[in-house]
Amino acid sequence: MSSSQRTRNYNVFDPAQSTDDDARKRGYLARNILPLIKVGLAEVTSKKNELVVEVGPGKGLLQSMLKERGFASHAIEVCEAYADDLKKKGYPCELASNAADALRKSATKGVGAIVAVDVLEHLPLEEGMFLLSAAADVLPRGGSLILQVPNVSGLFGVSTFAADPTHLMPYNEHSLRKVLEAAGFVSIELHPMKLPGSATDALRSVCREVVFFLVRCLQRVVGATPCRILTHNIVARAVKA
Repeated sequence: MSSSQRTRNYNVFDPAQSTDDDARKRGYLARNILPLIKVGLAEVTSKKNELVVEVGPGKGLLQSMLKERGFASHAIEVCEAYADDLKKKGYPCELASNAADALRKSATKGVGAIVAVDVLEHLPLEEGMFLLSAAADVLPRGGSLILQVPNVSGLFGVSTFAADPTHLMPYNEHSLRKVLEAAGFVSIELHPMKLPGSATDALRSVCREVVFFLVRCLQRVVGATPCRILTHNIVARAVKA
């Protein structure tokens, strides 16, 4: 698929978001992704590796948050329009026909963490494995790969996956762990997605834990594959040994 075709598809299926939607997304990124980036960079064995590389930045919400917090970052984008827009906004962004190849070229730039939020599910399994393997090759010892993907085993997770026709590969906590292990990662953390930190979200978090407990009980009763993570998205951190 060409860059222009990707851009057209993503614009059709992921139209421009409102300010309220952006604020909500920022809340999710602040609760789930940024803390893992901070932890990941703190654990890198060489302090020269401080660059955060984001694969698939899209419209640049995480890039803006990284800049606001003083992180050194570099973005790799396969959609030409998105890459051009990010460059116009002053973010370092590379347009790539192949994200895995572009990632391997980042090895000389002091990479400490690689982030791909809502990217892996857009790739066929083989391409996804190439990307994960490239991340494992590029990261230094102690470096972190941080991912977010829809969780098809989550409550209403299939709805999240199916809502975007450009989603190709489904994941749950078991399959995501397997592909990360196959790519060469040995230290893997899988986390449920936390809601943004408003008072309403705090109440929703309590309510959903009750619901999730009941679903886990039902899994045992019917003999289904047990799944600990039931949020509609999974957040993962895989550390280079």
